Amino acid sequence: MTEAASYADWEPILLTAGYQCIYNDGLNRFYIEPSREDLTRAFSSPPNPFDNIRLSRHSALCQDVVSEYHAQVLDQQAQILEQQIEGAALAAQVQAHEAALAAQVQAHEAALAAQVQAHEADIAALRYEGDLLTAERDERITALMTSLSWRMTAPLRRALSAIRRVSGGPVGNGYPHKNGPANPSMRNAEVPAELTPELTPEARQWAERLRQARDEASE
Repeated sequence: MTEAASYADWEPILLTAGYQCIYNDGLNRFYIEPSREDLTRAFSSPPNPFDNIRLSRHSALCQDVVSEYHAQVLDQQAQILEQQIEGAALAAQVQAHEAALAAQVQAHEAALAAQVQAHEADIAALRYEGDLLTAERDERITALMTSLSWRMTAPLRRALSAIRRVSGGPVGNGYPHKNGPANPSMRNAEVPAELTPELTPEARQWAERLRQARDEASE
């Protein structure tokens, strides 16, 4: 494996035996015997592309190309691995973001549902209180209208209603000022005669008191 020529020491033996040197590739020397001169044409030109030569990847001529190829493959693999890692990290971030959004939406929906339930409970409580108040009011009205005092004062209420129609204004202390009723006809208002037979003794007493209060207010 050197460039120092050493064939001078042994070539005379081949030449004496009839061999002829037909090719030198820089490292080796090729000889043929006289009976195989037909092989001489195979050495007319050095190895070339027309010989369909295939070099092994272990050949020294291919080492640089093979090394560069392996370096490119390793670089591509590293880039692919880096992209895969970045893609996995991005997917994890997306999943985490989606999970956070889903949790926020669920919490918001739960809060809204709780508020709706609270409002519905308040409305139900108000309705219940309203029903209780309505029932209590109805009971009081029923008790009042069925009471003895309500039945006894019925003629007086009719008399007061008749006086209001005659006077055209309120009866009692509802005067707009201390000088007397706003309607002057109230001073001379009398209980209609046609109602007098309907009044009970108690109603007549109330009517008499009403007249006195009217007279005092007019003075």
